[in-house]
Amino acid sequence: EASPEWLGRGGPRAMQIGLVNWTGGYLTGECYGDGVSVLGNSLGKKQVREVEAAAWAGSPFPLWDA
Repeated sequence: EASPEWLGRGGPRAMQIGLVNWTGGYLTGECYGDGVSVLGNSLGKKQVREVEAAAWAGSPFPLWDA
């Protein structure tokens, strides 16, 4: 299983993550290690933590409440 150490390190393990974007639609991405961090950089630090936590949990999650 992937571990938090893989995040942001360009690790070889792919993680499927489900994102709820600001339009309320679903956006699915497959990220490798630092791909999660690259995605997170456009979202802001709070969302980066949510991206990493959800990617680690392997489940879809809401980025925005509205």
